[in-house]
Amino acid sequence: MSKTDQMPMENLTSVNEVLEHLQDCGRKVRKSKLYQDVKTGLLARQPGGGFSKAAVDAYAQALPLVAVPKVDSDNIKELARRRQEATIQKIEEETARIRFKREVERGRFIPREQVELELAGRAVVLESGLRQAVEMNVLDLIHLVDGDPRKSQRFLEVFDGYLNEALNQFASKAEFEVTFTDADAGNGTETGE
Repeated sequence: MSKTDQMPMENLTSVNEVLEHLQDCGRKVRKSKLYQDVKTGLLARQPGGGFSKAAVDAYAQALPLVAVPKVDSDNIKELARRRQEATIQKIEEETARIRFKREVERGRFIPREQVELELAGRAVVLESGLRQAVEMNVLDLIHLVDGDPRKSQRFLEVFDGYLNEALNQFASKAEFEVTFTDADAGNGTETGE
């Protein structure tokens, strides 16, 4: 950063500051030409020996441009840097999207809707299995405890076995077919294996 950028002032105090300011503005001028133009009066000094910034800027208009002025150049560089970062981020996101799509195609990921349907189907199978186990064995369960509440522990042990069997079926990788119908919306569903 030049001295003129650090201190916003109306006057430049030396020929070196004028030269630096002109170069920052992208003007082509050598130190010897600048001294000669000061000597001939093309660029006038102020009574205190410095140079008015307005006079230096007016003098700069007569000089050829060698490059984009430093201030504009810095802005252009910043814009280019931000554009490049945005492009890189976009490419990284597209690459991640392609990788994910490829992983889905390879079966490493399952669409959420498919997982939810699978879980709903398995829950229906679990519920159905438990109901069926109790209904099919209701007489055995009653006989098991002889209608005696003191034998409830034995009942719970047998029921725990039915529950474990149903949960094992729920956790297995076997495929179940579950059919949802409009009539089943309020009172359960039909299942089949």
